[in-house]
Amino acid sequence: MRRVSLLLLCVALVLVITGCGRSWSQTAREQSPETWQADESLFPDDPGAVRRSGTILRIDGRSIRSGRNLHLSGREIHLIGPLVIPGGKVYIQAHTIHANMGAVIDVSGADGESWLPYKAKDGSAPGEAGANGRDGRDGEDGGRIVILAQEIKGALTLRANGGDGGAGQAGGNGAKGAPGERGKDGINKPELTRGKRGGQGGPGGQAGSGGSGGDAGDAGSIVLNIVKYPPARPLIFVARAGKGGKAAAAGMRGPGGDGGLGGKHFGIDGRAGRGLVGRTGYRAAHGASDGRPGRDRYVTSDGRVDYARVTRQVYTGD
Repeated sequence: MRRVSLLLLCVALVLVITGCGRSWSQTAREQSPETWQADESLFPDDPGAVRRSGTILRIDGRSIRSGRNLHLSGREIHLIGPLVIPGGKVYIQAHTIHANMGAVIDVSGADGESWLPYKAKDGSAPGEAGANGRDGRDGEDGGRIVILAQEIKGALTLRANGGDGGAGQAGGNGAKGAPGERGKDGINKPELTRGKRGGQGGPGGQAGSGGSGGDAGDAGSIVLNIVKYPPARPLIFVARAGKGGKAAAAGMRGPGGDGGLGGKHFGIDGRAGRGLVGRTGYRAAHGASDGRPGRDRYVTSDGRVDYARVTRQVYTGD
């Protein structure tokens, strides 16, 4: 009983990873190029996807509008140049896929917006705090590529990387403190009085906090169901997690304001002495942190599909 349960678990795992049943591999082996037919039921239900089908398809990546999922089916599909759909999903059914020079399918997630090299606004009025830096934007998760084919001819590159998180924005600098007030002058009549010392300068502006880095996108997935594997030409596939964005530095604390000029001693300007320099501004209110790195995709030891990095499911006629 335990052996049977384990067998059922393995079968279920293959179905979940590949997104289709064994019927596809059997159909691919039994049909010749002349009798090949696509099975539309193997495509996921996606009303917004761009669908192209025909006996012979020529797909130039430049003709596909980015931001849309893509479903392709044809006896022969010729891929020309780079096909880039950030974070998208590309499903292909074909008897034979011809990868022409420079053929690439790239569904890597977009990188998060970075604030480099711009920093937050500095304080302008005396003693004004610098503005806090903004956090970097999160990277986009990688998309999904599923290829169901008898064979692939030519060199094809597949990418489904997670986008990198954007760098945070540096905090603004605090402004210099306001100058101290001028000391009161002394008088000569009716009695002699000394001038007063100048007032202490105002405190400098607080430093702005640096922005945190954006979180990275998770790796996408690539599923290859190919009967004749490995292909004669190199097949390159990459699905790595993105890198978290870097935290930005805080701004500089504003220096204290100059002390005020001393009042007059018996008609002599400033004799009473200048006031003390103001206190330096406070440090940034809080520290920034780097963005979270993305997660690679993998299958756990207990058979639970968590995030499959690259799945190569090859049918050899067994």
